[in-house]
Amino acid sequence: MIHVVCSTCRTSLSSDASFCPHCGPDSGALFISERSRVPTGAETETARRLKAALGPQFEVVRLFGRGGFAEVYEVRDTELERRLAVKVLRSDMVWTPGMLQRFKQEARSVAQLTHPNTVPIHFVGEGEGLVFYVMPFIEGVTLADVMRAEGALDPERAITVALPVLEALDHAHRAGIVHRDIKPDNILIEAGSGRPLLVDFGISKRVNETTPLAESHEGVIFGTPIYMSPEQALGQHDVDARTDIYAMGALLYHMIVGAPPFTGETAHDIVAQHLTEPVRIPPEKAAEVPAWLADVIVRAMAKQPDERFPSAAMMLEPLRQGARRKRAAGLITASRVLSRVNRDDPTIQLEAAPERRRITERRFILTGALAVAALGAAAALVGRPAPEFVVENAFPEPVSISVNGDSQRTLGPGDSLRMELRRGAPLQAAWHVVGPRSASGDQLGESLGGTIREDEPVGHIRKRLDIAAAGPGYIVPRVTNATGESLSVFLHDSTGSRLCDCVVIPGASNVPLGYLHPIRTRGVSLVAPSGGRVTYAFDSLAARASAATGIVPLRVSRADLTFPVAANARRRPEPRPQEPVSDVPDLMISVPPPAPVDTTPFVPDSIVPRTDTAAAPKKDDPLGPIFQNR
Repeated sequence: MIHVVCSTCRTSLSSDASFCPHCGPDSGALFISERSRVPTGAETETARRLKAALGPQFEVVRLFGRGGFAEVYEVRDTELERRLAVKVLRSDMVWTPGMLQRFKQEARSVAQLTHPNTVPIHFVGEGEGLVFYVMPFIEGVTLADVMRAEGALDPERAITVALPVLEALDHAHRAGIVHRDIKPDNILIEAGSGRPLLVDFGISKRVNETTPLAESHEGVIFGTPIYMSPEQALGQHDVDARTDIYAMGALLYHMIVGAPPFTGETAHDIVAQHLTEPVRIPPEKAAEVPAWLADVIVRAMAKQPDERFPSAAMMLEPLRQGARRKRAAGLITASRVLSRVNRDDPTIQLEAAPERRRITERRFILTGALAVAALGAAAALVGRPAPEFVVENAFPEPVSISVNGDSQRTLGPGDSLRMELRRGAPLQAAWHVVGPRSASGDQLGESLGGTIREDEPVGHIRKRLDIAAAGPGYIVPRVTNATGESLSVFLHDSTGSRLCDCVVIPGASNVPLGYLHPIRTRGVSLVAPSGGRVTYAFDSLAARASAATGIVPLRVSRADLTFPVAANARRRPEPRPQEPVSDVPDLMISVPPPAPVDTTPFVPDSIVPRTDTAAAPKKDDPLGPIFQNR
């Protein structure tokens, strides 16, 4: 059974739901990602046909994801030993020959893209009644997954995502392809490299076509309302690269603000705002967003296409300039040293203005050429350089950290934070792992975290946050369910068993159960609806755990399950030997007749004795002689 949950209110939804009816289209990003909520290893009719169409060289591994028009299967090339992703037009929809032809033409057009921030297409195929194309299989998470876990991104990080996506868009636009569905779910962050990839050109079009594949249905508008340009929302067929520019502005807004530019209870409400409402950065976020970045967003989201950036290359330029300014702000220059010295030690003032020259008690003002010569002496007077704190997240999950009471910052897996500390001030940083959560939003397992403290920080202080920093004994089981049934999770401790608010659906891979510790957990049981179960003692799990991460991979197949013995399958007692049967006369059963009714009147405070008297059967009763002793 596919389990879909709204990311906002945690309401369970039907398997084909595109958004929550309570929270509106903004809830289209579901709590359980598309990849984890699709049953894997399923022997579907489409999978069987796909295997026949691909040939014996390819093995269909699992159904990986399902969208409005297509399904994605993970496939293994057994000869070249590589993982592939095959996108197949859904066989449960009606496709005309013209629509199938357009799909194949579109796939061939996208196959021409060679940008490093797009996913190449190896080949387009058709067979067994299926139309499909084959791509490399990319491990990673979507930008939507990142934003659900971390919330708003700081502007610098948002720009590092936007720049390569815009470069990929510029490459596609030059090839005459408009994406038309820019959104966080279509930006994949590759595991390991962190490279953003623009994927899913499923409803893209060539700029010289006015009736692309998706618009063959008259009156139907395709796209995502939250990021859709006004002209695309109005159903105009002649949209060009500027519709992607609008969507990129909406995406940038969402990344830095933490919410889309327009929300509403229905898609019509959102579209109406795209058509009429100007975009505004919320006042509480305005101080964090550089003015130049806000200007880029506002121009990109202009209602009229002519008022936007005319191309992705033109939108790239101010973002690159802003990124360069940000990097330049981090360089150590003479002016920055002067500023730092003046702020950190008010007894020494260095100034480059030649017209101001005065000396006061313990206050020296040096001018122009003397400033550079005096830097060395000033540094000696000030003392040691300011300490620097660097913290690295080595957990496979995000980590939230607060340094010296500042607001929380979130570090993704493999990310690091570098910051300069005030001289003489102690260092105190509190951190915790943003661990996995159940369908109802509760934390799974133990809350992992700690404190970093240095009373007199000096020099370069580097800390690595990993399983060892949390303390000894922690493990995190990750379950792969190959049983074909949903598995409920029970945790055992000294007081008994408790049900974990989590279910591992059939085919799910590497589902984390949270961080467990022997203080509270003695074992883990996985129970199927059919009654089968498998139990692991904590010690056996700890012996298999990775020393670096605490991860314990658990692959559970049906053969691992133990089923209770059914009641009717228990061993029956051996039958007793019977006595030899002999001819005996038929047993005559005698039933005594009912006692006569006592008609003696009731006398208070007295006991009336009863006498049982047998009455003779009536002569006309044919059963009397039969039930009478002989």
